[in-house]
Amino acid sequence: MNKYQCFITVQNIDFIIDDLESFVHKWGKWIDEAPLKITSNLMFTSFDNNQILVKMNNFWVGMPNQIANDAFKKASKLAIVKKYDQKVVDYGKAC
Repeated sequence: MNKYQCFITVQNIDFIIDDLESFVHKWGKWIDEAPLKITSNLMFTSFDNNQILVKMNNFWVGMPNQIANDAFKKASKLAIVKKYDQKVVDYGKAC
């Protein structure tokens, strides 16, 4: 049994967008203003109909608090959400 615990809050959001430049600009502004305890990455998949699936993964070091929840809420408003998931994991057990 691991006597040390390190919790991480993970937020996964899928967006369907049609303007990549605008979305990346909004995401850049959001992450620049986000607390330093948040890390974010994006993955893109384009479709023949000029739509793009954006998979955003955001990580908060620790249990969520009001600051984390506010930042996560802002992230979820960057575009229309197709799928959303948020959970807390024990990093020590995940490795």
